[in-house]
Amino acid sequence: MLERLKANCEMVMEKVRKDDWDYLTILDGGERSGKTTLACHMLRFKEPSVERDIQCGIFDTMIRKCVWRFEDAETRFRDANLGGSALMYNEARILGRRAMKELNLRMIDVMTTIGNLNISQDWTFPSFHMLDPYLRQRARLRGYVYTVKGVRGYVTWYVRRQYPFPRGNGETVWWKRAYSDRFPSMATISPQHGEAWYVFNEMDKQHKRNILEGKGESADPKLGIMLRLRERGLVIRDIAEVMDMSRARVGELLKGTHAGKVRIRAPPANKKSVDPGLVVAENTSTIQ
Repeated sequence: MLERLKANCEMVMEKVRKDDWDYLTILDGGERSGKTTLACHMLRFKEPSVERDIQCGIFDTMIRKCVWRFEDAETRFRDANLGGSALMYNEARILGRRAMKELNLRMIDVMTTIGNLNISQDWTFPSFHMLDPYLRQRARLRGYVYTVKGVRGYVTWYVRRQYPFPRGNGETVWWKRAYSDRFPSMATISPQHGEAWYVFNEMDKQHKRNILEGKGESADPKLGIMLRLRERGLVIRDIAEVMDMSRARVGELLKGTHAGKVRIRAPPANKKSVDPGLVVAENTSTIQ
């Protein structure tokens, strides 16, 4: 099921390492559709050391290749050893049109200058069209993740095609559908991959706890407001109306919280966490 994805990931990394490429992939789709699962599969295919260590029960290698905040991503960009490697940016909250202006401008400033670092970056985000226009044009590949009759693990890939003449809306970039595919949850690969997924989810929950404690609120002040409204008992529908945002977007940001009592869901006792599902992706200019 993953043979084609693996071959394309290996081809992307060959371009990055040998042909001086910088490669940005955006994985978008609805809440709980499997974007993170797909990103984890891509990371282990792009970084053989990640896959090797997972099979040996070592999960720190994978965690070190993942970031949740732009500040952490920027720190990684300064690492001289990052060139020719892959990086996963999970739930890139600050990159939307509604994100805090200063940070958005900083992100664009950084992205315009790191092309020579030769990094393959995979970002998960709720909606491709909510990204800043520059970031949409910068992406080489889009993977749209979706469910079919409630079943996760579907992805459609789109590759970027740039032309010298703009369309009516001024865009010079066209997105051409490459193919659709399926992928399994991490936990079905092997017991070790299931453990790796559990460790990753624990890190994800810790990141959310940091936000709830105010450690990450400066990155997105709107998120802090939404969390306080949630704590006061408001439901997703009411918060979306107050914030002038879609219910899907608010649901994605507040995933794991409960009205009236903001807390993070913990995995059931004596039970491993379940992989949230399969993903959908969209095309890349090198995809087969």
